[in-house]
Amino acid sequence: MKIAVGIDVSKSTLDVAVLEPGGKTAQFQVPNTPAGHGALLDRARKAARPAGSALHFCMEVTASYHHGLALFLVEAGELVSVENPRRVRHFAVADGQVHKTDRADAKGIARYALAMEPPPWRLSEPHLRELVALDRRVTELKAMRNQETNRLEAPCLPRLVEEGVAASVGAFDAQVLLLEGRIEEILSENEVLAAQVELLESVPGIARRSAVGLLAEAGDLAAYETAQDLAARLGLNPVQRRSGTSLNGRSRISKAGNAHARSRMYMPTVVAIRVNPPVRAFYERLVAAHKPKKSALLAAERKLVMVCYGVLKSGKPFDPHHDPKKEAAPKEKGLTP
Repeated sequence: MKIAVGIDVSKSTLDVAVLEPGGKTAQFQVPNTPAGHGALLDRARKAARPAGSALHFCMEVTASYHHGLALFLVEAGELVSVENPRRVRHFAVADGQVHKTDRADAKGIARYALAMEPPPWRLSEPHLRELVALDRRVTELKAMRNQETNRLEAPCLPRLVEEGVAASVGAFDAQVLLLEGRIEEILSENEVLAAQVELLESVPGIARRSAVGLLAEAGDLAAYETAQDLAARLGLNPVQRRSGTSLNGRSRISKAGNAHARSRMYMPTVVAIRVNPPVRAFYERLVAAHKPKKSALLAAERKLVMVCYGVLKSGKPFDPHHDPKKEAAPKEKGLTP
């Protein structure tokens, strides 16, 4: 029997609900600090010890506030799930939760963990976690640099303002250079990762930064069982909206995945629909079938991700003439597919 521990995470505090066997719930609050993480684990283990039960910690994804706690619990050997808030919220509504408070949310998360038994959180390797932080920071710095350079186009800027903007641009360039140097150091220290980046660079439309960003955000792409699993990880799996004769909505992507990885693949897709033969043919076929161009572009992004998966899974550089059907095992006579 398991004891579910629901945790509502905020910047400063952690509201905790320990759902014990028989439905009894113990609730408390600790600070979202290393000391608070230790106190949370101690109290949860005390609740589990008399019943001889295993613990299942569950929390929702936040911008970054959940990461330290999740990492601490995993390194302590505990079962941890980090779930999409939308799934938890829909479960809470179906379960009859009417209040929206931190205590109520913690209890709802615990009930969700007990009923749904969500999968364990996958902890990336340390070098991949560092790559994620570095790559996201480089993206942020380049966006801020573009904002500053756009300000230089304003007419009649005072001299001090112009000099200040130019200094900011120079500072951003220096930081980007420093972080990108560290990214290259990580690649040089990890032969497997460097080989994967090289394979992805063979795909038309995928530049080095895009390859690094995709591997950092999604982890080892070859570890996914199917290309569809990877597409779902990025929230690129299609969702249909049809019911009877009254509802026949357009299909869309789920977006229930890693938004950072999905956004990193957008510009490579814009390039790929011009220079990548399979992706270009796929995109043009959808446009010719009168699909909206935005929908066709999103479908092409999913196609590009699946091409990247195939390259990494096979361990071979991109081949525009590759036909996966020819590699399928020939069927024996008398056997049905």
